[in-house]
Amino acid sequence: MTTHTIRQGEYLARIAQGYGFTDPDVIWNLPENQALKDAGRTPITLAPGDGLFVPDRADRTLSGATEHRYKAKVKVSVVRLRVVLQTLGGKALTNAAGTLHTATSDSKITTDGKGLFEVILIGATEAAELRLAGEGSTLHGIVIPLHIGHLDPVTTVSGQEARLNNLGYRAGIGGDVSTPVFRSAVEEFQCDEKLTVDGACGPATQAKLRSVHGS
Repeated sequence: MTTHTIRQGEYLARIAQGYGFTDPDVIWNLPENQALKDAGRTPITLAPGDGLFVPDRADRTLSGATEHRYKAKVKVSVVRLRVVLQTLGGKALTNAAGTLHTATSDSKITTDGKGLFEVILIGATEAAELRLAGEGSTLHGIVIPLHIGHLDPVTTVSGQEARLNNLGYRAGIGGDVSTPVFRSAVEEFQCDEKLTVDGACGPATQAKLRSVHGS
């Protein structure tokens, strides 16, 4: 058994691949990792410094007769990146086209009626770049960097900042809940979502923030 200390930008599927596992659930479902689940962690929102228990790999031997063909099934987890594009007013950007570029592939994308597009990631992808297209469109040429695996849990200040920033509330970066820019962003979000407006990102606001953000 190994204890892996989470670094920024890591998520479960990426970690599993590094240890030679094709199925991340083999790691995540260990009883030793229950404490992470209890703390609100998910396979895609682990916090830097978290300790993840990883089992030792066990070799398996398959026996068979010579001159016969056999099939072996291996469970392989597929990592899907789902992105929703919206205006600052929260309106979905429908039928927006572009290209998602990663270190291993380029994927053409078009958003659906909810502003959503989805692609399957190949390899341990940490960074991607979305280039929007459409001659004559105000979106043409816009480049959006994506940091995959960098979203911290919503219970952390950095996780709250990231979600608010992603939603267009401009909460700043720095991890200080007392700054006017952070409190203002929280108040705007609370007002929009009809929550008690107090500028504090407590449990109710965190739950709503996670729901609206989608993760």
